[in-house]
Amino acid sequence: MDYIAPDIGCDPEKDVEVLLADGSRCDILLPPCLNYKEGLAIEVDWCKDKWKEAPGQALLYSALTDSPPGVLLLLKGASNEKLHLTRCLTVCQKVDIVMWAYDTINEEWLNLHPLPMN
Repeated sequence: MDYIAPDIGCDPEKDVEVLLADGSRCDILLPPCLNYKEGLAIEVDWCKDKWKEAPGQALLYSALTDSPPGVLLLLKGASNEKLHLTRCLTVCQKVDIVMWAYDTINEEWLNLHPLPMN
């Protein structure tokens, strides 16, 4: 996560793995920025194995931080994981969760939602 954090405008030293009141850790607690004025409580996970869990975790982080929820899925080649990505995006759109995807093989962002800008 530390290598992706600067791409989305957060500080890896203070905005990553943020300890919450219930003892859980929010993967990225994005501070308010240009595109996300209330910030975001973001769950980061691998698409293939964890796409089903990511929206629920994001909602928990959101409830505990009073920040809107976000999901960042990491892919090992976008074409290989299109079905999982589409399913997670469907859920996220239904419950109003901002979702991004990052292809770790090609080192590129997939265009799902605008990236934050400071």
